[in-house]
Amino acid sequence: DKISGFDNLIVASPSIWLSDCAKKSTLFKCSKNVVVRNVLNTKVYKPRPKKESRLKLGLNPYKKYLLFVACDVNSVFKGWIYLEKALNNIHDENVEALVLGNFDANNHLAGIKINALGFVNDESKKIDIYSAADVLVIPSVAENFPNVVIEAMACGTPVVGFDTGGIRDQIIHLSNGYLAENKSSESLLQGIKWIFGLPENEYVKISEEAVAYVEKACSYESVLTNHNIIFEL
Repeated sequence: DKISGFDNLIVASPSIWLSDCAKKSTLFKCSKNVVVRNVLNTKVYKPRPKKESRLKLGLNPYKKYLLFVACDVNSVFKGWIYLEKALNNIHDENVEALVLGNFDANNHLAGIKINALGFVNDESKKIDIYSAADVLVIPSVAENFPNVVIEAMACGTPVVGFDTGGIRDQIIHLSNGYLAENKSSESLLQGIKWIFGLPENEYVKISEEAVAYVEKACSYESVLTNHNIIFEL
């Protein structure tokens, strides 16, 4: 009741999905609802040469790497069970996985080698990890507007993720990544194989589109423009 008394209340959401939720809610349906993306410093998060980043991390510079990030891999929302099924069907010794976060490789079976990187607080090392990967896979079944996606894209790494929540705002299907059918390991695998199978010139284009998306939607300049619009409402 206290909130409903303000006719100048503006609800800013980072994703279209969350904004739509606010519009349908009893509390905020009469408020002004706008979408303002999460901001990322694109002068810091930017692509680094993959081979150089891999060598710095002690990885084979000539293999293909997919990256999975989760504070807790055991969270049902992060969807590891779907990715694990996909990994068991890759059958390619030239492909390895990088896992950033709380993960014990001994407790999880996968058809490919998993490099458990643990928690990384050093920003420069995180950028090397993003740059070293060929693809970020985000099998989350519930997300708002995950920063990990825009961080990876800013580093030139395309993303494969489920078509859910704010992820569908971030991934432009077959342009800067691949939107997989929600909760489908097979669709997730198709997306991973699609990225790995791209000719180099097409991969470069997808990578550039990923960087361009973050610059347009999440850079300081872009988000500041959106905030200025709010002040004018």
